[in-house]
Amino acid sequence: MPLKSNYFKCVLCSKCTKPKERATVNKDITKYLRRKFLIEAKDGEIICNKYKHIFRKERDHKVLSCVKTSKSSSQTTATFSPPLVSLKIPSTSKSHAYCCICKKPGPKLIVISPDVRTATYVDNNILIPSGNRCCLNHICDGHLNDDALCRIKTTDESFVNRTYLLEIMNKMRKKIRESASRRLNFDDSYLSEPDYITMTGLSKINFLKFVQHCLKI
Repeated sequence: MPLKSNYFKCVLCSKCTKPKERATVNKDITKYLRRKFLIEAKDGEIICNKYKHIFRKERDHKVLSCVKTSKSSSQTTATFSPPLVSLKIPSTSKSHAYCCICKKPGPKLIVISPDVRTATYVDNNILIPSGNRCCLNHICDGHLNDDALCRIKTTDESFVNRTYLLEIMNKMRKKIRESASRRLNFDDSYLSEPDYITMTGLSKINFLKFVQHCLKI
């Protein structure tokens, strides 16, 4: 019996389908058929309801899994990345209204610069929160002076956020790079004969002979 014109075959099972029992292949279904069944279907071809439902079920399941994964990642980030981190490092109190060293109220106060805060941490292991203010006479040559360090009061621990931690890390990295560039290196040619004598008590030739002797031991 000849096949009626309103009947179409499924590209997977070759079943003849009625209009209500089929779906037209689109780009998403084409990718699915290629990945799942290694079939290269063309746009406009037909799949039956059975495989249409399988396709939709797997697609919806994949979308749901992505949503759950996204929510889980957000919850994990919220759980393990708190806005403030407690560090066992002494810290001054946080205030904009008064000097964090002598507690003198404003308005003749200055904001402590990032360089001064970094120097205080490097030299004295004290964190000064960003935005803190102090009297101008507490700072000398980019550092807190001795009087300020004697008067400064600190807590036993610090509470810092990600921004402040990143600032500290970037400042420390910058200081390390600067220190490395100024590190004394006897292999550099810029050291003069008087430099060798001043630093080692030996002439340049005698110093090199001494180094060679040490390497042989």
